[in-house]
Amino acid sequence: SKTRKGRGYHVYDNKSHGAAHKCNSELFWKTKEDFANIYNIKFDGFGEAAADSWNGKVDQATLMFKTVFSVMENNPDYVNYLADRLVELGESVPEQIVTCKVAVNNPSQDKLIFDVDNLPDDLFVQPGEKAPNRVGFSKYASYINTISEQKYGRPLVLAMSADLADSTNISGFAKGYNGAEDKGLYDKNTNPESPLMPQGITEFTNAGMMAGAATVNFNEDTYEDFNGFYGAVSTYGSFSYLKYGPMRLFSQIAQDSQLKVGKVIWVAGHSGPETAEDSRTHFGIFAPGVTQLFPDGHVINLYPWEHNEVAPSLAAALSTDVQLIALHLTRPPVMIPDREALGMAPHMDAAKGAYIIKDFDLSMDKEGVVIVRGTSST
Repeated sequence: SKTRKGRGYHVYDNKSHGAAHKCNSELFWKTKEDFANIYNIKFDGFGEAAADSWNGKVDQATLMFKTVFSVMENNPDYVNYLADRLVELGESVPEQIVTCKVAVNNPSQDKLIFDVDNLPDDLFVQPGEKAPNRVGFSKYASYINTISEQKYGRPLVLAMSADLADSTNISGFAKGYNGAEDKGLYDKNTNPESPLMPQGITEFTNAGMMAGAATVNFNEDTYEDFNGFYGAVSTYGSFSYLKYGPMRLFSQIAQDSQLKVGKVIWVAGHSGPETAEDSRTHFGIFAPGVTQLFPDGHVINLYPWEHNEVAPSLAAALSTDVQLIALHLTRPPVMIPDREALGMAPHMDAAKGAYIIKDFDLSMDKEGVVIVRGTSST
C-alpha cells in the first residue's frame, strides 16, 4: 500500500520509525535493488559488505552517489521536465492572496497601540470605584484589536480560553472599543472575522494553537521582521502548568530560530487565593510558578495590583523584544486607591515593571516595608 508507513523501506508500521538500515546490510541493499530496477541502473559492488577503513567507506558511498546522479545525467528530457515543472509551480504562486487579511502594513510595528504615554483615559477607572484587574485587561485587549482593525483591516491578537473567555476577560479581544462593533465568537461559516475562538477546557491544545499561530510569519522577509498574528490564551492560574509544554517550545523557537516570530500572552487568570467559589478544586498557589521556568530574559511575568495597572504594564511588555508574556490576574474587584491623596506613585508607573509605591521619609521611624505583588499584599 502506498499509504503504509515504511513503504519502500521494507520495515513497516511502528518498527520503521527511528532507525536507519545498517551500513551495507541486506535491507540496505534491498532498497537499492528497488531503485536499480525502476531506473535500469547497476550499483558497483552491489551486495558487498561495508569496507573496513574509513576511506574505503567514503569510496563506496561516492560510487553509490554517482550511480544515483547518473539517472538524471542520462535523462535530459526528464531533467528538463522537472526544471520546467518546478518553475511553473513557483510562478503560479501569487504575489498576494486577495482574501488574505495580512497586508504589508504591520500593526505590530504601530507605536500608538503600545504607547504607554498615549493610552486613552477611558481604559482606566476613577479612585474610589471597585473593579477587578481582569476588566482592565479586557479594556486594553479591546483597544489593541479595535485600533488594529480600523487601521490595518484585521485584528492583531487571536485569542482563546479554556471555556473561560468572559470569566478571564480574554473576550476583550473580540469586543469593540469606543463604540466599535463586538465581534462575538469565531465560526468558520457564520462569523469568520472574529479573533476569539470558542475552545473547551483543553489547555494544552489551546496553548499549542496560539503558540503555533504566533510562529506563522507573513512578512516578505521572514528573517527581518514579523508580520502576522499574536496569540493570547487563558485559564485558571493554578492550571498554568497545562500550558507549559507548548509555551516552552515556542520560547525555544524564539530563541534559536533566525525566523522572526510573534508574541503570546499567557493569561494566568483567577490567580492566587482569591479564586472564590471554585477554590476547593481550582486553587493552587504554587502552580503559577511554572510561568517563570524559562531562561532569563525570555519571559515577562506581569503581576498588576489593580485595574489601572494592567494597560500600562502590558503595553510596556508588548513593546519589548520578549516574545512570551505571562499576565497574572485575579478574580474579585478591589477598591481603586486615591493615589494622589495617599501620596502614592501613579498607576502609569506600573509600566516600569516594579516601582516604589511611596518612598521612605528619613524624618520618621522605620516601621516596616509593604510589598505588593498582584492583588495580595504582605
